[in-house]
Amino acid sequence: MTYVSGDRKKEGIFPNLSIFENLLISVYQDYRLGGWLNLIDQRKLQPVFEWESDRLAVKMGSGGNLITSLSGGNQQKVLIARSFAEKPNVLVLNDPARGIDIGAKLDLYRNLRDFAAKGKAVVFLSSEIEEFLNLCSRVLVFRNGAISSQFAPPFDGHVILNAMFGRRASAALPGESNREGAHEPSRQPREGREEDGRALPRAVKISADAKPKQDEPFNFGAPDIAPGTTIPQRFAEDNKVSPRLVWSGVPAGTKSLAISVTDPDLPEEFNFPRAFAHWLVFDIPVDTRELAEGASGSPAMPASARELNSDFVTFKIAGFGRGYGGPWPPDRSHRYVFTLYALKLSISTSQTMRALRRLPRPVLPLTIASQSFVAHYGPAKKPLPT
Repeated sequence: MTYVSGDRKKEGIFPNLSIFENLLISVYQDYRLGGWLNLIDQRKLQPVFEWESDRLAVKMGSGGNLITSLSGGNQQKVLIARSFAEKPNVLVLNDPARGIDIGAKLDLYRNLRDFAAKGKAVVFLSSEIEEFLNLCSRVLVFRNGAISSQFAPPFDGHVILNAMFGRRASAALPGESNREGAHEPSRQPREGREEDGRALPRAVKISADAKPKQDEPFNFGAPDIAPGTTIPQRFAEDNKVSPRLVWSGVPAGTKSLAISVTDPDLPEEFNFPRAFAHWLVFDIPVDTRELAEGASGSPAMPASARELNSDFVTFKIAGFGRGYGGPWPPDRSHRYVFTLYALKLSISTSQTMRALRRLPRPVLPLTIASQSFVAHYGPAKKPLPT
């Protein structure tokens, strides 16, 4: 969960730090070098900085300049970019569009829609009622420290305002006549006006020519493995048949795709510092939309796609090599995390290949978006081979 304060100067920016540091300081923990020295790997952070600042169109010179060198609106963009860099499941935004120009607002709204389309949540506090009308799926009104009213679409701005002031839904606002009989036809309203002459609330619309719009959300799944269910036996243990995987809505700018299947529930006695990798595939062509059942190690795998060794090889477990190694939990039921990464480049250097072997964290600076689902399997029906 990430929070963006409504008080940028007091609770948002670090005025004595650079733009780069302000945007990324909350993710430094994920990019440390040097053990107890806690050095920061700026080479891995630079792609994150460029991606997050570009998608909110932060206008700046060098990222090394103090954040106070930016206008107030661009400082606000940096704070919002910081929240996206943390890759949260829930965003809590307190008046995030205050002080930024209309183009930046449209970029923000677009990113919030994309974020929510991935099944994540945005809690949005705003002083501009128009923002609620086209962005929100639910509006809550707070009075005296408690929820006094809640609304679902289609929203009536007049009714929401009355709820904010503690009035009846049909009561007149200051300067208006009473609306009790507003439902009775009396005269044709002027275009863009309600029957009492009050201007209709403006809809917050995203310009079609501002930036390309994602046609559909980024989705990833396995037809034979619904999220939260048990992985079928034919994909588990010594059955080295990879499941069919399908996806859609690949984000604009994606250069290649990668897939990982990992087990985060490895027993402590394994003394392993990360999740156990059961399948790692990279350089999947960007126009690919599925891997067939049994694709691992077969001609059905796209020609440019490359598979790495599973961690069965790391632990010298007999009978495994490059490609898919199905779940084989030695003690109890384990979670298995299937993840599809949309990457900014094709992975070709030995350095990035070494990083990919340590999925998921080191691949994040290369990632435009990722989608995951979790299934279960275990305990194993037979012991691991030795």
